[in-house]
Amino acid sequence: MAEFIYKGVNDPNSHLKLTWIHEGIKDDVAIEWSKAFAKHLVTEKMNDPLHHLQDRNGFAFDRSNRPRYRLKLSTTQLRKFFGELKGLEANTSSNNFNVAKVKMIKPKLAYAVGKEKSQNPKINDLYIEFERAINGISEYTHFKNFIQLFEAVVAYHKYFENNKN
Repeated sequence: MAEFIYKGVNDPNSHLKLTWIHEGIKDDVAIEWSKAFAKHLVTEKMNDPLHHLQDRNGFAFDRSNRPRYRLKLSTTQLRKFFGELKGLEANTSSNNFNVAKVKMIKPKLAYAVGKEKSQNPKINDLYIEFERAINGISEYTHFKNFIQLFEAVVAYHKYFENNKN
């Protein structure tokens, strides 16, 4: 399979697919998306509008002429939401599934985006992509599929954060 290229939250072809939430991960496309999305969350690439901040003069640089990048998503930020999901999963079964509890992850993500003071942080991309997924959850199997996808993003995020490739 060809490498999936994540082109940002404004590219409809780059979005997380709700079929992965509703039907589960049935092929490599969802895994390749998770890999590409995680890599995006930790990448700093000069002269690339997905990563390099822009101002009215073009790409932004600081006073020492170093590029100004969008703030990467930290492992701490990502694991905080993953921990919330895993805690919810530990206390949830198909018999007591409560969609409202899952939907409450969205305001927690929104809060993390809102308290971030940097310009256009990548946690916003996480919010946009995973809000779509959370909106698509209406039953327990959807929730379990979402957790699998989130786990893949966490694993690849750690890989790319450590390997910087």
